[in-house]
Parts: sequence; C-alpha cells; structure tokens
Amino acid sequence: MESWALTTPPIDIVNQYLFFIKRKTNYMATYYYALASQKFLLEEEPFEEVLKERRRDYGEKNKEIDFWQVIQPAFLNAPELAEAKAKAPEKNVAIVSTNKSFIVWVKLRLEYVLTGEFEAPSDAIPDPLASLD
Repeated sequence: MESWALTTPPIDIVNQYLFFIKRKTNYMATYYYALASQKFLLEEEPFEEVLKERRRDYGEKNKEIDFWQVIQPAFLNAPELAEAKAKAPEKNVAIVSTNKSFIVWVKLRLEYVLTGEFEAPSDAIPDPLASLD
C-alpha cells in the first residue's frame, strides 16, 4: 500500500512566495536601507557571507526573510530620496529590510554606509526591490 506524505516546501520558497503576494497586493510597508559602494560591500567587505549566514539562521528558525541585497537600487530615483541619491556612490548596492533593527546592526557592523527609509509600494517607488542593473 502506498503512503502519502505531505511535504512542506523549503522555507526559502515559502518566504519568496509570501513576499511576492505582499508586493502584488500593494501592501504598504516601511523599508529601511543601508547603502554603500559596490566595491566596498561586495569586494572589500565580504558581506555576502554575512547575508548567507543570516538566511541560514532565519531558515532554521522558520523566520520569514525580511532583508534583500539590491544592486543599483531603483528606489533612489524617487524624488523624496534625491538627497540620498546625491550622496550615494555611482556604483552602489543596498541592503534593504523591513526590519529596522537589522539595518541598525548593518550600520554598526560596517560603519561606512548611508542609511535611510522609504514607504513602498508608492507611485514613486512601485517596487521596493527593483534594480537599475
């Protein structure tokens, strides 16, 4: 006799689906960011390893992923972020999160980052994770 077992999809797939649903239902949220040059964040500071470790930790705790890495973030083109864009390096990368504490931790760990926040989705920022790259 065959046995049928329910399988649970990996937490990463569930988190991506939940985030997709939130984005498609115009769920307004506050996003926090830490912005740095690509050279600093991707080459000089091995931050990708930190993000991998954090993702693993979230997965073990069945916690929804609330942070993303965005190269050349489009949100900087919003009029309300003109000042941040003026201060941003030409080739930049952002760590974006809905968790303010995580961005504060990033700022403390890295120091040389610009931080801020924005509301999305909005007319100026329809997709908070869009990249110009």
